[in-house]
Amino acid sequence: MERRPALDLRALARRRWEALRPSLWRIAQAAFAAALAWWLARQIPHHPRPFFAPVAAVVAMGSVPGTRGRQALDLILGVVLGIGAAALVILAAGTGTWQLGVAAALAMAAAIAVSGRPVIIGQAAASAVLLVALHQPGAAPGRLLDALIGGGVAIVIAQLLLPIDPLVLVGNAARGTSNELAAAIDELAQALRDGDADRARRALARVGAIDLRRLDDVLGIARGVVRRAPRRRWERRAIDAYGSVAQELHATTADSRALASGALRALRDEEQIPPTAAEAAEALVASLRASSAAEAEAAAERARAAAQAVLETAPSLGLSVFAHAVESIAGHAARAAAAVEDARVRRARRSRQDT
Repeated sequence: MERRPALDLRALARRRWEALRPSLWRIAQAAFAAALAWWLARQIPHHPRPFFAPVAAVVAMGSVPGTRGRQALDLILGVVLGIGAAALVILAAGTGTWQLGVAAALAMAAAIAVSGRPVIIGQAAASAVLLVALHQPGAAPGRLLDALIGGGVAIVIAQLLLPIDPLVLVGNAARGTSNELAAAIDELAQALRDGDADRARRALARVGAIDLRRLDDVLGIARGVVRRAPRRRWERRAIDAYGSVAQELHATTADSRALASGALRALRDEEQIPPTAAEAAEALVASLRASSAAEAEAAAERARAAAQAVLETAPSLGLSVFAHAVESIAGHAARAAAAVEDARVRRARRSRQDT
């Protein structure tokens, strides 16, 4: 009977810690918000069990960084709609089983009509259900007050005291997309060196699998942060620079499909692939992974020169498509790196002014 390998508890604990560590700061903020909301709500006379205030704070703080303020407002709006729907049902027909269902349906319909965002719908339905199921005279104002306290605490923490760093957020997303493109083109370079059409096909598939929606979503979040958070408004122009980076990465992704398709055509046709083709792809990888605008431009220039040599040596259809894509991607990569550097310069300049 085959023995199973012993479980490495130390390695397992290390992996779990690495998974937990990035969330520790968010957990601490949510816990602080819950405790503060509870304490504030307890200061209100004749409000001895304000359990929903810390719940509201945790729900709002637990959302994606950069959207916590909006989540808090959505939560408050959902509670208002749910309370309003339940109050109408109770006033017209009292409490009971069918009244609970009607109140929940009415609350969700109102939430969808107003916005349709999931938090608003969920909170509206939950508030209506709780108000009918646990009906007590005067309960509605207390729940609304708890929502205002918990949501207000989340807004103050997320928007005023501890807003996320939008440049770090969007910078990490842009770097991740750039690294994905670089990895796909690097695989293509190896395919060109080895004359491996299957590997070129895998490289094309990797380019096709790159999802640019996350970059766009993060950029939208960052723009929302600099618009709403007073401490981050000065970063608007730096975020605009990352808007240019996103445009260049979108164009790079489209051109990378042409790059891989051209190379794959040449490999399938069993053409003689000049060494400069792999050199051009490797220079693109260096440009996409460059740490400065000057380094990116130098690598882009090497890629352009190698692409020109490909055209002069083997001007077939596949390699012509490949070479033209190299020249286009080189320009996108250099411009993206320049925009990133512009954002860094703006931040550094502002930091010097603050000190």
